[in-house]
Amino acid sequence: MRIRTMLNQVSRIALASAIALAAHPAWALDADDFGSKLKAAVQFFGVSVDYASATAEGNTVTLSDFTIYIPGEDDVEVPGDIVFSGVSEASDGGYEVERASTADIEIDDLEEDVSVSLRNIAVTGITIPAALDFSNILPQALRLYETASMGPLSISKDGEEVFSVASISGVMDLGEDMSAIATSLEISGISGDLSSIPDEEATEVLAAFGLEQFNGWVGATTVWYPETGQAVLEDFVFTVDDLAALRFSATIGGYTRAFYQEMLKINLKMAELAQAGETIQEAEMAAFEEAMLEKLMEIQVEKLAIRYEDASLFMKILDFAAAEQGIDGATLASGLKFMVPMVLAEVPDAAFKASVTRAVNAFIDNPQSIEIVAEPDSPVGVAEFAAAEDDPFVLVDLLNVQVRANQ
Repeated sequence: MRIRTMLNQVSRIALASAIALAAHPAWALDADDFGSKLKAAVQFFGVSVDYASATAEGNTVTLSDFTIYIPGEDDVEVPGDIVFSGVSEASDGGYEVERASTADIEIDDLEEDVSVSLRNIAVTGITIPAALDFSNILPQALRLYETASMGPLSISKDGEEVFSVASISGVMDLGEDMSAIATSLEISGISGDLSSIPDEEATEVLAAFGLEQFNGWVGATTVWYPETGQAVLEDFVFTVDDLAALRFSATIGGYTRAFYQEMLKINLKMAELAQAGETIQEAEMAAFEEAMLEKLMEIQVEKLAIRYEDASLFMKILDFAAAEQGIDGATLASGLKFMVPMVLAEVPDAAFKASVTRAVNAFIDNPQSIEIVAEPDSPVGVAEFAAAEDDPFVLVDLLNVQVRANQ
């Protein structure tokens, strides 16, 4: 639990640092001018900021004792200084920064002998407008940064590293005319060593599944077309080497320029409350959430897919579960195939039930991949999902849900 608390603390600081770096340029000579533009720009994220002091030397600016104020949450203090290099004043009176970085995060829990380290937090290609312009809010918000990166991340227990990430990076590509906005995320060099877990039963399970030591990575790519309102999650994948991969993809409509601007306005209102130092009442937070939910009702689902790709994990799980029952994996596999129709007994659509049974049985016989795809004939509004509260199986026809194996 303490490790989870420490990770939560690191993630909050890292997020705060990234927000600070992505949204904060430096001033040339007038610190007050920069400060007002800085506080205005960061409100795009729905937060407010403050800092104790600022110094400039050449084209490098340093902000000290930086604090992020998040509505409804505890304040987050960014450790050390934030250093902006390659600072220049833009022709519109705003600022451009080549690179910003903050101090490494180091947290030690002496009582539990756990330490967490996150290094090399940086953002590049920062652009801050001279003033917020609601007629031009889309490019202002999206041009705040081009890349964000951090890593390595290391977590140690009793002096031994148990989890690490080589690097985390995100890129935003606006293109020449912002007609197609592409983003990407990569978390590379994920490595874990769970062999030292004191729980013998858990260790036995991890060993059986091949998870005592593991390596993996996470990647995602998206494209948004503001004028048409279509947004595409091309691929979000989490891979554990030699075991399995889990992939998500989606296409939605209704995510228009106007929709984005309305969401930004909600963020700005939340930031105003945080900046005023007011305690956010539950009723106010509920109002914000309701406003966001109301806007989300405008979204339309065009396609959703979740895909599992097996490399060896399924058979490891099957063999482990079979051994627990005193049988072999092949016998358990036959039993699972027999149980599939029973599990689907309450599904009213006979054709869908038969197709799912065929797909699951095919995967059990030859575990390569299994995929659930929702691809309606025409876009389905999020508001229509309310019908599933009383009858979840309504979604099968509404979204044209299909299950496929080994394709």
